[in-house]
Amino acid sequence: MFELLPESEGNVVVIRVSDVLHHTDYESLAPKLEDIITEHGKIRMLCYMEDFKGWDLQAMWDDLQLDIKHRKDIDKLAIVAQEGWLEWGVKFSRLFIDGEARFFKPDESEMAMGWIKAF
Repeated sequence: MFELLPESEGNVVVIRVSDVLHHTDYESLAPKLEDIITEHGKIRMLCYMEDFKGWDLQAMWDDLQLDIKHRKDIDKLAIVAQEGWLEWGVKFSRLFIDGEARFFKPDESEMAMGWIKAF
């Protein structure tokens, strides 16, 4: 599930990601991201991965399509997670977005927010 958090402001998008992601989650998130991109241009995304269990097959495809479609629209991507396998996911995502991507542990949340907001 995706939850757009109140810390989102302007071109900074802050999302909590939890459980298993499904196609319906992307159907809900994609229009919101596209509205923000239309209004503000490039976005800076911070994702808090909490109890994240992965994607179903369709959601994995949706994620890849979203990354490719908005490859030039993502200026920065920060993933905050306990799970070490998601650090590999951040490295993989660099293949599909033109912007920077970094992984942070939960105790580095403030650092992640600072990095997302820094120019």
